[in-house]
Amino acid sequence: RQTQATHAMLAEHVNPFNELFQYPSIAKIWDLTEAGALAALDHEVTRQAAMIAYNNSFVLLAIGTAALIPTVFFFRPTRPGAGGH
Repeated sequence: RQTQATHAMLAEHVNPFNELFQYPSIAKIWDLTEAGALAALDHEVTRQAAMIAYNNSFVLLAIGTAALIPTVFFFRPTRPGAGGH
């Protein structure tokens, strides 16, 4: 779902009115009037959306892991000979 939401967000900027598509070097690669170029552009947007989703998931897991680190201090090591049954 994250990839789909990010894809939608990125795809909002892909239109003929975006000034970046007016530059000759970009217009040569991403021609918005050809079906093959549009398919390649959609593939690139999907690839970038997946990468952003993976990065967001990594950050969420890192924050969750960092939040659990203080729980280590609630555990005490067992002492030898204390009969820790």
